Amino acid sequence: MKGEADARQQKLEKEAGAVLSGWLAALRTGEPRAHGTLTVVPLYARETAPVPPYRTLAAAIASGAVIVTEKAQAQVPTLHVENRGALLVLILDGEEVVGGRQNRIVNSTLLVPPRCSFPLPVSCVEHGRWHAVDAAFAPGESAYPTLRSVKAQHVTASYARAGVPVADQGAVWEEIASLRVRDATASITGAMRDVYLQRHEALEQAERALAYPDDAPVGIVAVAQEHAFCADIFDHPTTLRSYWPRLVRSYALEAATAETATAQDAVTAAQRLLERAARARRTGFASPGLGQDIRLESQSVVGACLVHDGAAIHTAVFRRQQTARNGTGAARAIRRLSQRARYLGAQ
Repeated sequence: MKGEADARQQKLEKEAGAVLSGWLAALRTGEPRAHGTLTVVPLYARETAPVPPYRTLAAAIASGAVIVTEKAQAQVPTLHVENRGALLVLILDGEEVVGGRQNRIVNSTLLVPPRCSFPLPVSCVEHGRWHAVDAAFAPGESAYPTLRSVKAQHVTASYARAGVPVADQGAVWEEIASLRVRDATASITGAMRDVYLQRHEALEQAERALAYPDDAPVGIVAVAQEHAFCADIFDHPTTLRSYWPRLVRSYALEAATAETATAQDAVTAAQRLLERAARARRTGFASPGLGQDIRLESQSVVGACLVHDGAAIHTAVFRRQQTARNGTGAARAIRRLSQRARYLGAQ
Protein backbone atom coordinates (compact mmCIF):
# COMPACT_ATOMS: atom_id res chain seq x y z
CA MET A 1 0.00 0.00 0.00
CA LYS A 2 2.82 2.40 0.87
CA GLY A 3 4.46 1.70 -2.48
CA GLU A 4 1.21 2.51 -4.27
CA ALA A 5 0.80 5.72 -2.28
CA ASP A 6 4.38 6.77 -3.04
CA ALA A 7 3.89 6.06 -6.74
CA ARG A 8 0.69 8.10 -6.79
CA GLN A 9 2.41 11.01 -5.03
CA GLN A 10 5.30 10.92 -7.52
CA LYS A 11 2.81 10.98 -10.38
CA LEU A 12 1.01 13.98 -8.87
CA GLU A 13 4.31 15.79 -8.34
CA LYS A 14 5.34 15.19 -11.94
CA GLU A 15 2.01 16.43 -13.28
CA ALA A 16 2.13 19.50 -11.05
CA GLY A 17 5.69 20.25 -12.16
CA ALA A 18 4.59 20.10 -15.79
CA VAL A 19 1.75 22.55 -15.05
CA LEU A 20 4.21 24.97 -13.46
CA SER A 21 6.66 24.68 -16.37
CA GLY A 22 3.98 25.47 -18.92
CA TRP A 23 2.63 28.33 -16.82
CA LEU A 24 6.00 30.06 -16.41
CA ALA A 25 6.78 29.64 -20.11
CA ALA A 26 3.49 31.31 -21.10
CA LEU A 27 4.03 34.50 -19.08
CA ARG A 28 5.04 37.78 -20.70
CA THR A 29 6.15 41.02 -19.11
CA GLY A 30 4.22 44.27 -19.43
CA GLU A 31 5.07 47.95 -19.11
CA PRO A 32 6.94 48.70 -15.86
CA ARG A 33 5.65 51.35 -13.48
CA ALA A 34 7.67 53.11 -10.80
CA HIS A 35 7.06 55.01 -7.60
CA GLY A 36 10.03 56.20 -5.60
CA THR A 37 12.55 53.40 -5.37
CA LEU A 38 10.08 50.62 -6.27
CA THR A 39 9.37 49.46 -9.81
CA VAL A 40 6.71 46.85 -10.54
CA VAL A 41 6.48 44.83 -13.74
CA PRO A 42 3.07 43.26 -14.48
CA LEU A 43 2.90 39.75 -15.92
CA TYR A 44 0.34 38.48 -18.39
CA ALA A 45 -0.73 35.00 -19.45
CA ARG A 46 -1.86 33.83 -22.89
CA GLU A 47 -4.79 32.11 -21.25
CA THR A 48 -6.14 32.13 -17.72
CA ALA A 49 -8.15 29.62 -15.77
CA PRO A 50 -11.92 30.03 -15.40
CA VAL A 51 -13.20 32.27 -12.61
CA PRO A 52 -11.58 30.84 -9.45
CA PRO A 53 -13.76 28.39 -7.47
CA TYR A 54 -12.39 29.83 -4.23
CA ARG A 55 -12.52 32.99 -2.18
CA THR A 56 -9.63 34.75 -0.49
CA LEU A 57 -9.17 34.55 3.26
CA ALA A 58 -10.01 38.23 3.75
CA ALA A 59 -13.26 37.89 1.78
CA ALA A 60 -14.18 34.69 3.62
CA ILE A 61 -13.58 36.28 7.04
CA ALA A 62 -15.56 39.38 6.04
CA SER A 63 -18.52 37.24 4.96
CA GLY A 64 -18.46 35.19 8.15
CA ALA A 65 -17.74 31.99 6.23
CA VAL A 66 -14.34 31.54 7.89
CA ILE A 67 -13.06 32.09 11.40
CA VAL A 68 -9.39 31.84 12.45
CA THR A 69 -8.64 31.25 16.13
CA GLU A 70 -6.00 29.85 18.43
CA LYS A 71 -6.10 26.10 18.94
CA ALA A 72 -7.82 24.84 22.10
CA GLN A 73 -4.31 24.46 23.53
CA ALA A 74 -2.65 27.49 21.96
CA GLN A 75 0.61 26.88 20.06
CA VAL A 76 2.86 29.32 18.24
CA PRO A 77 3.24 27.37 14.94
CA THR A 78 -0.40 26.33 14.41
CA LEU A 79 -3.76 28.11 14.29
CA HIS A 80 -7.26 26.75 13.80
CA VAL A 81 -9.28 27.59 10.67
CA GLU A 82 -12.97 26.78 10.39
CA ASN A 83 -14.38 27.07 6.88
CA ARG A 84 -18.17 27.06 7.22
CA GLY A 85 -18.77 27.99 3.60
CA ALA A 86 -19.37 26.02 0.43
CA LEU A 87 -16.30 27.38 -1.38
CA LEU A 88 -12.60 26.65 -1.11
CA VAL A 89 -10.59 29.33 0.69
CA LEU A 90 -7.20 30.54 -0.54
CA ILE A 91 -4.72 31.50 2.17
CA LEU A 92 -1.55 33.06 0.86
CA ASP A 93 2.08 32.50 1.76
CA GLY A 94 3.15 35.37 4.02
CA GLU A 95 -0.43 36.50 4.67
CA GLU A 96 -0.69 38.06 8.13
CA VAL A 97 -3.50 37.38 10.57
CA VAL A 98 -3.82 39.78 13.50
CA GLY A 99 -5.18 38.98 16.96
CA GLY A 100 -5.16 35.91 19.17
CA ARG A 101 -2.22 35.63 21.50
CA GLN A 102 0.19 37.01 18.89
CA ASN A 103 0.12 38.00 15.22
CA ARG A 104 1.16 35.29 12.74
CA ILE A 105 1.98 34.87 9.05
CA VAL A 106 1.08 31.83 6.97
CA ASN A 107 3.96 29.49 6.10
CA SER A 108 2.82 28.39 2.62
CA THR A 109 -0.05 29.00 0.23
CA LEU A 110 -2.99 26.71 1.01
CA LEU A 111 -6.43 25.85 -0.30
CA VAL A 112 -8.77 24.98 2.55
CA PRO A 113 -11.63 22.62 1.61
CA PRO A 114 -15.23 23.73 2.22
CA ARG A 115 -17.06 22.92 5.42
CA CYS A 116 -14.12 21.69 7.43
CA SER A 117 -11.85 22.56 10.32
CA PHE A 118 -8.22 22.91 9.40
CA PRO A 119 -4.83 23.30 11.20
CA LEU A 120 -3.03 26.33 9.72
CA PRO A 121 0.82 26.26 9.76
CA VAL A 122 2.07 29.72 10.73
CA SER A 123 5.00 31.70 12.13
CA CYS A 124 4.86 34.34 14.83
CA VAL A 125 5.61 37.94 13.82
CA GLU A 126 5.12 39.45 17.28
CA HIS A 127 7.46 37.74 19.70
CA GLY A 128 6.85 40.01 22.71
CA ARG A 129 3.19 39.12 23.27
CA TRP A 130 1.53 35.93 24.47
CA HIS A 131 -1.88 37.03 25.68
CA ALA A 132 -5.18 37.30 23.85
CA VAL A 133 -6.45 40.64 22.55
CA ASP A 134 -9.12 39.24 20.21
CA ALA A 135 -10.44 35.69 20.17
CA ALA A 136 -10.69 35.64 16.37
CA PHE A 137 -7.98 36.78 13.97
CA ALA A 138 -8.50 39.53 11.39
CA PRO A 139 -6.69 39.94 8.06
CA GLY A 140 -3.45 41.91 8.23
CA GLU A 141 -0.66 42.84 5.83
CA SER A 142 1.44 40.69 3.54
CA ALA A 143 4.90 39.93 4.91
CA TYR A 144 7.70 41.74 3.09
CA PRO A 145 9.72 39.68 0.57
CA THR A 146 12.96 39.21 2.52
CA LEU A 147 11.02 37.69 5.41
CA ARG A 148 9.06 35.48 3.01
CA SER A 149 12.31 34.39 1.33
CA VAL A 150 13.95 33.46 4.64
CA LYS A 151 10.83 31.59 5.70
CA ALA A 152 10.53 29.80 2.34
CA GLN A 153 14.00 28.33 2.65
CA HIS A 154 13.22 26.83 6.05
CA VAL A 155 9.77 25.61 4.98
CA THR A 156 11.31 23.80 2.01
CA ALA A 157 13.86 22.15 4.30
CA SER A 158 11.09 21.16 6.72
CA TYR A 159 9.03 19.63 3.92
CA ALA A 160 12.04 17.56 2.84
CA ARG A 161 12.85 16.51 6.40
CA ALA A 162 9.42 15.93 7.91
CA GLY A 163 6.81 16.47 5.20
CA VAL A 164 5.28 19.54 6.89
CA PRO A 165 5.65 23.31 6.19
CA VAL A 166 7.31 24.51 9.39
CA ALA A 167 9.55 27.59 9.53
CA ASP A 168 12.51 28.43 11.77
CA GLN A 169 10.82 30.71 14.30
CA GLY A 170 14.09 32.14 15.58
CA ALA A 171 15.14 33.12 12.05
CA VAL A 172 11.76 34.83 11.48
CA TRP A 173 12.13 36.87 14.67
CA GLU A 174 15.71 37.80 13.82
CA GLU A 175 14.73 39.07 10.39
CA ILE A 176 11.95 41.23 11.85
CA ALA A 177 14.40 42.62 14.42
CA SER A 178 16.78 43.46 11.58
CA LEU A 179 13.96 45.21 9.71
CA ARG A 180 13.18 47.38 12.72
CA VAL A 181 16.85 48.36 12.98
CA ARG A 182 17.04 49.16 9.25
CA ASP A 183 13.86 51.22 9.34
CA ALA A 184 14.55 52.77 12.76
CA THR A 185 11.09 51.78 14.00
CA ALA A 186 10.01 50.81 17.51
CA SER A 187 7.63 48.15 18.78
CA ILE A 188 6.95 47.18 22.38
CA THR A 189 6.05 43.63 21.31
CA GLY A 190 8.48 43.35 18.38
CA ALA A 191 5.57 43.21 15.93
CA MET A 192 6.11 43.32 12.18
CA ARG A 193 2.76 45.11 11.97
CA ASP A 194 4.14 48.09 13.90
CA VAL A 195 6.70 48.72 11.14
CA TYR A 196 3.89 48.86 8.58
CA LEU A 197 1.86 51.19 10.80
CA GLN A 198 4.80 53.56 11.31
CA ARG A 199 5.46 53.59 7.55
CA HIS A 200 1.74 53.81 6.76
CA GLU A 201 1.78 57.11 4.87
CA ALA A 202 4.63 56.16 2.51
CA LEU A 203 3.15 52.71 1.87
CA GLU A 204 -0.28 54.17 1.13
CA GLN A 205 1.30 56.59 -1.35
CA ALA A 206 2.93 53.65 -3.15
CA GLU A 207 -0.36 51.77 -3.19
CA ARG A 208 -2.17 54.75 -4.76
CA ALA A 209 0.57 55.43 -7.30
CA LEU A 210 0.84 51.79 -8.36
CA ALA A 211 -2.80 50.81 -8.67
CA TYR A 212 -3.80 47.51 -10.26
CA PRO A 213 -3.59 47.92 -14.08
CA ASP A 214 -6.76 47.98 -16.17
CA ASP A 215 -5.53 45.26 -18.55
CA ALA A 216 -5.83 42.40 -16.05
CA PRO A 217 -2.35 41.02 -15.31
CA VAL A 218 -2.03 37.73 -13.43
CA GLY A 219 1.33 38.47 -11.81
CA ILE A 220 3.64 41.15 -10.53
CA VAL A 221 7.43 41.34 -10.21
CA ALA A 222 8.97 43.79 -7.73
CA VAL A 223 12.27 45.42 -8.73
CA ALA A 224 14.64 47.76 -6.91
CA GLN A 225 18.26 48.66 -7.56
CA GLU A 226 18.20 46.71 -10.87
CA HIS A 227 17.33 43.48 -9.06
CA ALA A 228 14.01 41.65 -9.12
CA PHE A 229 13.50 40.54 -5.54
CA CYS A 230 10.03 39.01 -5.63
CA ALA A 231 7.33 37.73 -7.98
CA ASP A 232 3.76 36.77 -7.11
CA ILE A 233 1.73 35.08 -9.85
CA PHE A 234 -1.86 33.84 -9.69
CA ASP A 235 -4.08 31.65 -11.80
CA HIS A 236 -6.55 34.46 -12.48
CA PRO A 237 -6.48 38.28 -12.60
CA THR A 238 -9.29 38.47 -10.03
CA THR A 239 -7.08 36.94 -7.36
CA LEU A 240 -4.16 39.27 -8.04
CA ARG A 241 -6.52 42.25 -7.94
CA SER A 242 -7.63 41.17 -4.45
CA TYR A 243 -4.10 40.86 -3.11
CA TRP A 244 -2.50 43.71 -5.11
CA PRO A 245 -2.72 46.53 -2.48
CA ARG A 246 -1.15 44.45 0.28
CA LEU A 247 1.54 43.06 -2.02
CA VAL A 248 2.48 46.54 -3.27
CA ARG A 249 2.72 47.83 0.31
CA SER A 250 5.01 44.93 1.23
CA TYR A 251 7.22 45.55 -1.82
CA ALA A 252 7.39 49.28 -1.05
CA LEU A 253 8.52 48.54 2.49
CA GLU A 254 11.25 46.30 1.11
CA ALA A 255 12.43 48.87 -1.47
CA ALA A 256 12.49 51.85 0.90
CA THR A 257 16.30 52.01 1.15
CA ALA A 258 17.13 50.93 -2.41
CA GLU A 259 17.85 52.84 -5.61
CA THR A 260 15.45 53.18 -8.52
CA ALA A 261 15.90 50.94 -11.55
CA THR A 262 15.36 52.13 -15.12
CA ALA A 263 12.37 50.75 -17.02
CA GLN A 264 14.54 48.57 -19.27
CA ASP A 265 16.58 47.28 -16.35
CA ALA A 266 13.36 46.44 -14.52
CA VAL A 267 11.98 44.38 -17.41
CA THR A 268 15.33 42.60 -17.85
CA ALA A 269 15.48 41.84 -14.12
CA ALA A 270 11.90 40.52 -14.11
CA GLN A 271 12.60 38.23 -17.05
CA ARG A 272 15.80 37.00 -15.42
CA LEU A 273 13.95 36.12 -12.20
CA LEU A 274 11.36 34.12 -14.14
CA GLU A 275 14.08 32.32 -16.12
CA ARG A 276 15.86 31.38 -12.90
CA ALA A 277 12.59 30.10 -11.45
CA ALA A 278 12.06 27.97 -14.57
CA ARG A 279 15.53 26.44 -14.19
CA ALA A 280 15.37 25.94 -10.42
CA ARG A 281 15.36 22.49 -8.86
CA ARG A 282 11.83 21.33 -8.03
CA THR A 283 10.55 19.06 -5.33
CA GLY A 284 6.89 18.34 -4.75
CA PHE A 285 4.96 17.64 -1.57
CA ALA A 286 1.34 17.01 -0.73
CA SER A 287 0.02 20.33 0.59
CA PRO A 288 -1.65 20.27 4.02
CA GLY A 289 -4.69 21.59 2.12
CA LEU A 290 -5.61 20.62 -1.42
CA GLY A 291 -3.12 20.20 -4.24
CA GLN A 292 0.64 19.89 -4.59
CA ASP A 293 3.17 22.29 -3.09
CA ILE A 294 6.04 22.51 -5.60
CA ARG A 295 9.14 23.99 -3.97
CA LEU A 296 11.75 25.84 -6.05
CA GLU A 297 15.42 26.15 -5.12
CA SER A 298 18.67 27.25 -6.75
CA GLN A 299 21.71 29.22 -5.70
CA SER A 300 19.94 32.46 -6.61
CA VAL A 301 16.21 31.90 -6.04
CA VAL A 302 13.79 30.15 -3.72
CA GLY A 303 10.04 29.85 -4.04
CA ALA A 304 6.97 27.68 -4.31
CA CYS A 305 3.87 27.02 -6.40
CA LEU A 306 0.58 25.55 -5.26
CA VAL A 307 -0.91 23.46 -8.08
CA HIS A 308 -4.47 22.19 -7.85
CA ASP A 309 -6.82 20.76 -10.46
CA GLY A 310 -4.43 21.51 -13.30
CA ALA A 311 -3.87 25.18 -12.39
CA ALA A 312 -0.91 27.00 -10.84
CA ILE A 313 -2.96 28.74 -8.15
CA HIS A 314 -0.15 30.86 -6.70
CA THR A 315 3.53 31.01 -7.56
CA ALA A 316 5.97 32.98 -5.40
CA VAL A 317 9.63 33.48 -6.31
CA PHE A 318 12.24 35.34 -4.24
CA ARG A 319 15.88 36.24 -4.42
CA ARG A 320 17.60 33.82 -2.12
CA GLN A 321 18.60 35.22 1.29
CA GLN A 322 21.46 34.19 3.53
CA THR A 323 19.93 32.75 6.68
CA ALA A 324 22.97 31.87 8.79
CA ARG A 325 22.81 33.17 12.34
CA ASN A 326 25.44 35.87 12.82
CA GLY A 327 25.56 36.06 16.57
CA THR A 328 24.81 39.79 16.67
CA GLY A 329 23.32 41.47 19.70
CA ALA A 330 19.91 41.52 18.02
CA ALA A 331 20.12 37.82 17.25
CA ARG A 332 21.15 36.98 20.80
CA ALA A 333 18.29 39.07 22.18
CA ILE A 334 15.80 37.29 19.95
CA ARG A 335 17.10 33.89 21.02
CA ARG A 336 16.72 34.88 24.68
CA LEU A 337 13.10 35.87 24.02
CA SER A 338 12.57 32.60 22.14
CA GLN A 339 13.83 30.65 25.13
CA ARG A 340 11.56 32.67 27.42
CA ALA A 341 8.54 31.95 25.19
CA ARG A 342 9.22 28.22 25.36
CA TYR A 343 9.59 28.47 29.14
CA LEU A 344 6.19 30.16 29.35
CA GLY A 345 4.63 27.41 27.25
CA ALA A 346 4.17 29.47 24.08
CA GLN A 347 5.71 26.80 21.86
